[in-house]
Amino acid sequence: MKKYTERSWLIKAFIERILTGQRIWGYLRFTIILCITAMLFNLSRVLFLAPNEVPPPIFSIESIRYWIMPIAALFGALLVTANYLRDIYELPKVTMGLQHLSASTFSIWLPVLKVQDGKKSLKEGEVNLLDVVGGPGYLSIADGSVALLERLSAASNVYGAGKHYMMQLETIRETAILADLHGFIEVLTSTTKDGIQVKIRDIHYRFRLRAGKQLGDYTKRTPAHPYPYSIQAVRNMAYNRPVQVSGLIPWTEAVQSAVSSIITDYISRHQIDYLTAPRSTDIDSRDDLKKIFFSPVGRNRFQQLGAELLWVDIGHIEILDELISDQRIETWQAKWTGEANVIRASGEAHRLAYQELGRAEAQADLIKAIVDAFKKENLTLTTTEYMRDIFLIRTTQILEALAEQTDDQEAQ
Repeated sequence: MKKYTERSWLIKAFIERILTGQRIWGYLRFTIILCITAMLFNLSRVLFLAPNEVPPPIFSIESIRYWIMPIAALFGALLVTANYLRDIYELPKVTMGLQHLSASTFSIWLPVLKVQDGKKSLKEGEVNLLDVVGGPGYLSIADGSVALLERLSAASNVYGAGKHYMMQLETIRETAILADLHGFIEVLTSTTKDGIQVKIRDIHYRFRLRAGKQLGDYTKRTPAHPYPYSIQAVRNMAYNRPVQVSGLIPWTEAVQSAVSSIITDYISRHQIDYLTAPRSTDIDSRDDLKKIFFSPVGRNRFQQLGAELLWVDIGHIEILDELISDQRIETWQAKWTGEANVIRASGEAHRLAYQELGRAEAQADLIKAIVDAFKKENLTLTTTEYMRDIFLIRTTQILEALAEQTDDQEAQ
């Protein structure tokens, strides 16, 4: 019973390969068709000959009439089928339907499509079977490009540089470039935490398709392997993009949307003064925002799109409402004016204090000089009027000396 089951399975598999197999099985089907045509030719010779008539040679003028019906039947069936394929796939020519029939049935006349710079290399108005219908055929991918193929139910293969065979029912789902790409956002509008609308201008960033891991680290670019890529990143690029009313947005726009979202989220969580004029010199809002891009959360956000962010320049922030800008300038002006007035008042107070100190020292020196003058005179022999004259004379001399000293300081 077991041998019978295995034999039945082998027979079934052989029949399936005969009917649907590709490459060498297509050559086998072509051989079978030729054999059937030859059998029909021999059958027609036997049916139309007289009982005692000798059959003419196969390749002779007399045998042409026996070849007409088999060959006409074969090419008629091919043309009808090719026209049907042209109709259902909306191909411009019957020959393209015939080419697809030949490629899928006999593995001959296979179409070729080239992918270069992340795009299908097609001229304007050109129709390629691999682009419109799908395999079988050959996909020629240049260095720096990658292609994702899929079947009716799921993704099938991811191919890099080289010439690859596309199986029947395989279609090109997505093509991408592996080189570094530059992105630019001219203007972006957002609202701060305190309700002020701002514009962020001239945002530049650079990104590429994410590379796979090798030995615990991301694959590095080398001269031998200049364009590494991750199969999962290619699939994320194709299947994790958002969809709008107009359809699936391009991958570059999806990355741009992620960059814009991170910036607007950061601005909406902070006040305008924190973003443009933080009170502490230790705060750098632009550096904090860049750290978010390269944090695990930010990297994971780009990884979901199959992208890797290399660097980003935030640009500059501009307040939309001019009244708010003027009010902020007046507020800063009042703040700096107040601090300047405080410093000026402090200097004026120190000046007055030093003046009073100088006057006190001058008075002390005057009193000391008068006392010294009294000590030099013999007060017991003098009268009160004499003491008064000495006091006035000595005071006048000290005042004149102080005046001369002041003049000398001012002249210096």
